[in-house]
Amino acid sequence: MIFRYNDKMENQEELITIKTYYSDAEADFAKNILEANGIKTIVAGRTSMWAGGGASFSPELKVFKKDAEKALKILEEAKQPVEQKDRDIPMIKRKEFLSSFRAVMIFAGLLLLAILIFSWFINR
Repeated sequence: MIFRYNDKMENQEELITIKTYYSDAEADFAKNILEANGIKTIVAGRTSMWAGGGASFSPELKVFKKDAEKALKILEEAKQPVEQKDRDIPMIKRKEFLSSFRAVMIFAGLLLLAILIFSWFINR
């Protein structure tokens, strides 16, 4: 959902800053979370670069005043760690990983050895 930020917005609702970030990436990540939850959001004060110099600003996440409380709650919930049982990706145990890794390395070594032997016979 994209909309332009200017002083003459159609519905004249007040935009407020709910959070200030250190980088554009952090601000964009939060913006995407909020917009996925149906909250219109803009990032103001982005870092800008141009030939011969640059300016750095602290990006501000802005929402309509009526959505501010809901937005802060969503961002707080997004920071909570995901329980292991809720993850879609199964965690692989260290021993399983090491045995799989060893198998791949043995296969790669045998393949390399076969290639070397084959090339030795070709060049004889």
